[in-house]
Amino acid sequence: KDVEDNYRLLLEQIALLYDNNRESLNGAYWLTGKYIADEEKKSPTPSGYGSSLIDRLSLDLTERYGRGFSRTNLKNMRVFFRYYPNGQPADHFDWTKMVLLLSVKDEDARAELLQRTIDEKLTRQDLVHHINLYRLSANNTAQANEYRITRGDMYCYMSTGIPDEKGRLDVDCGFSVHRTVKFENIAEDEYPLMFRSEKKKGKYYVRERLDESPENSSRFHTYMARVEKVIDGDTLRLAIDTGFETVVKQKIRLRGIDCPEIIFTEGRKARDFARRELDGCDFVVVKTYRTDKYDRYIGDIFYIKNEQSLERICAEGKLLNRELLSKGLARPLQIV
Repeated sequence: KDVEDNYRLLLEQIALLYDNNRESLNGAYWLTGKYIADEEKKSPTPSGYGSSLIDRLSLDLTERYGRGFSRTNLKNMRVFFRYYPNGQPADHFDWTKMVLLLSVKDEDARAELLQRTIDEKLTRQDLVHHINLYRLSANNTAQANEYRITRGDMYCYMSTGIPDEKGRLDVDCGFSVHRTVKFENIAEDEYPLMFRSEKKKGKYYVRERLDESPENSSRFHTYMARVEKVIDGDTLRLAIDTGFETVVKQKIRLRGIDCPEIIFTEGRKARDFARRELDGCDFVVVKTYRTDKYDRYIGDIFYIKNEQSLERICAEGKLLNRELLSKGLARPLQIV
């Protein structure tokens, strides 16, 4: 009988919140959560109610008021009180957004997301993106450290190995660009299939012959480039020097990461971060892999501010892809 009396008192206590409309909706939800939590302290096991307290309240409140009192929503109200035992954190805050915030267990992160939602007037969709990025960022530092980096070498090319009548080779420069080139230091019958070239006093030479090993294969498709535009955090337009007096303009999609779209605040942050990182770089080094479904080349971008040595950028440059990932401005994708 005591259990039943307690339940009836609890039900009426909650009902008063919605009958009198004296509280804001969030205020009523917070008090509902408080009343439930207080009652559960009195009776740690729900057996006295014949079913769980939440289940029974859901049935009775739904019968009385209709939608809004599902088991899930009542549990959210209880969590709302437990996360904010001193009172609701913000007046007139949309409950659907608050439910999203309740899924963030870290108190500091939740407070930051709440304040950002208020300050920036985030939509529910915006908030979902922010929460997803927060969850990813917890593991991003470790994932960034594990990000596989392949550093190529400048001016490595492939050819058919068959010269024309003037002893010139057809060189595959990448990006569907071919050039017919005369190399000064190739003897007849010694035309290479894979090589690294260099230019001296306007003439081209084979600097190094390469065998067809996996290690050498990874050295190709590495170029000097100038950044024309940071389109968004993970997409840039580059003017790429393919060698042999040839420059091509290409959109490059950063390999292994995905930044939010530019319509979102986090997307603009990623773009602005990339712009700041590349500011002061006369050129960068780009290593390309394949094209995506939008015909953009997938690539890695290496850079060192105010550095003029291509060799050093190739060997020691920071990887923009990994910097974005480590700062929580991108989520990881499967590495190709």
